[in-house]
Amino acid sequence: MARTKYLSMVFIFCSLFAFAAQKAENKTNNEHEINLEGKNTLANARMPAAAVDPWFEKILSLNQARIGNSGQIVLVTNKAIESDQALIRTFEKKNGQWVEKFTTTAGTIGWAGFAPYTKKREGDGKTPTGVFYLGPVYGYPGVKVSTKMEYWVASANDYWIDAVTSKQYNRWVTSNIAPSVSHEEMKRADDKYKYGIAVQYNMDQVKGKGSVITVHVLVGNKNTSGCIAVPVMKLIEIIGWLDPVKKPLIIMGTVDELDTSPVSGPALDKNDKYIWKKEQYTPAVN
Repeated sequence: MARTKYLSMVFIFCSLFAFAAQKAENKTNNEHEINLEGKNTLANARMPAAAVDPWFEKILSLNQARIGNSGQIVLVTNKAIESDQALIRTFEKKNGQWVEKFTTTAGTIGWAGFAPYTKKREGDGKTPTGVFYLGPVYGYPGVKVSTKMEYWVASANDYWIDAVTSKQYNRWVTSNIAPSVSHEEMKRADDKYKYGIAVQYNMDQVKGKGSVITVHVLVGNKNTSGCIAVPVMKLIEIIGWLDPVKKPLIIMGTVDELDTSPVSGPALDKNDKYIWKKEQYTPAVN
């Protein structure tokens, strides 16, 4: 009987000791929890943001004058200047530090690869290297798009003029009838323009320097005539992320080119003053 009573007391004592120890451990853990939706622990809170690789830091340094105070960058690169295969990466500035936003995705560019900015020509099948502002975003009628950017509906009455002789060269126009000069239809059967982002390239309308450069839907892994084609779900993701307050840019070029010198391009402050607007098509007067 005495032995049973003794064992019971030992069991009760051990239980009380274990309970007290668990309470102390829980108290210690709770003191280190970060109250962000009750999910982050001290270990997670101490994890630094993913470091941006030194190569991208070098691109930022070489092109700082053009990047300025932008807070979002879409980076498009290939390994050889004539290659139509490209990688698309996204970066954003948080608390003064650049971090990578989404996973890298494969896409395509012009069928003839990249053209150095000063050598890009209308109809050469090349995508211009450089640093350019992005926007507006566009999409087909009835398509639901989540974006902070200015948004244009690309209807059957919308066209982008690529005729070098036109005074509306490299301008988006609206017309009830198809323009009589060379143009790109913005509402297409292949749906490559179902979602898109305009690249502010050749905004000064330099004749023959190239036109209609956009980031649009990748269709069947096909290359482009000079645009950047991205898988549709990734493109939707990027469109939803872009924020005009952060002055989003696109940087394009070969890996070697971006690694060695600033990317040739226009003065961004001049482009920044251009206000995109849809223009009514005006046929040339004979």
